[in-house]
Amino acid sequence: MAELIPIEDEKAKLVLSYPRFDGKLYLRNIRALKEIGIDVLLSEGRVDIGKFKVVGKGCVGIVLLGILNGEKVAIKVLRSDANRTSLEGEGAILKLVNEAGIGPKLISVKDTVIVMEYIEGEFLPNWLRNEKNSEKIIKIIREILEQCYKLDVMGIDHGELSNPKEHIIVKNERVVIIDFETASLHRKCRNLSSIISYLFFNKENAEILKKIIKWDGEILLKLIKEYKSSFTAYLKILNEIEKF
Repeated sequence: MAELIPIEDEKAKLVLSYPRFDGKLYLRNIRALKEIGIDVLLSEGRVDIGKFKVVGKGCVGIVLLGILNGEKVAIKVLRSDANRTSLEGEGAILKLVNEAGIGPKLISVKDTVIVMEYIEGEFLPNWLRNEKNSEKIIKIIREILEQCYKLDVMGIDHGELSNPKEHIIVKNERVVIIDFETASLHRKCRNLSSIISYLFFNKENAEILKKIIKWDGEILLKLIKEYKSSFTAYLKILNEIEKF
């Protein structure tokens, strides 16, 4: 059972200012959490920071769990060595993608803290290896491609989808792209081309998908090149993948 820890408890200090303790950042994180309405954290997750368990650890923030209005939520707090001074930009992008039905639902963003829906599912690589239902796999792959296409059209490049081992969660029949900390509105968008490379040209993934989906690699590569200059090639890509 997860341990409930008040946000000002000594155990939470390292998590709320990681990896080096910074008193100013610690107080900013505490203030932001209180303003959002969170006063209790959960020591739960697969990553250990000292004696505290968290969900994940990125270059910009630490993702941990907490309680808001009686519900478990995911909380991202800024790291002390992050290359930015707040998480409000990431929160703004998450709000944008939410409007297209993408990403975990944003609950609140305040200075150095983002609070969002907690998605408890499987990361895509594990899900692909374990799932045996062909129809479900096809449905999930189609949804992943659709979400990546939407991001491209919106002009938002996720930045991590060429190797999305911990950036796509599958929960039941829902696909959730997470962690928009490196996302940008100013880069050329490569979401769809990146995820196609990962799914259909990564040896391990391709071996799994070839059992239920057929495609011509050379043609698919040409279509990806065409897509980069015109998003209208998206439907051609779907048509090339036989089962779609």
